[in-house]
Amino acid sequence: PISPQIDFDITVESEPRLELPISKAKELAEHSAPLQEGIMTIDARLNAIHRTQRYFRTRENRNFDTVVSTQRKIFWYSVIESLVIIGISVAQVFVVRHLFEKGSTKRYRV
Repeated sequence: PISPQIDFDITVESEPRLELPISKAKELAEHSAPLQEGIMTIDARLNAIHRTQRYFRTRENRNFDTVVSTQRKIFWYSVIESLVIIGISVAQVFVVRHLFEKGSTKRYRV
């Protein structure tokens, strides 16, 4: 039995701010702004890659379960089909033997 699974991706972003005097904070912000933007871009892209990988892993697991289920059904279908063919073959042998028996009625003689 396959149990349903729900996957949530909740992201909360919070940036701690450094408490400096206004002049130093402004100066630090000017110098570090491009670096912070680059870091945020890298972080966003890494998060996107992580979400995509998790999506594909979930999809692969679901598809693998489908393949295993289908293989099981095909196996049992082929086993039953083989048994039916063997049964019909055995029945044909008995019918043909019965038709050619010496003690059978004349209307079935070939």
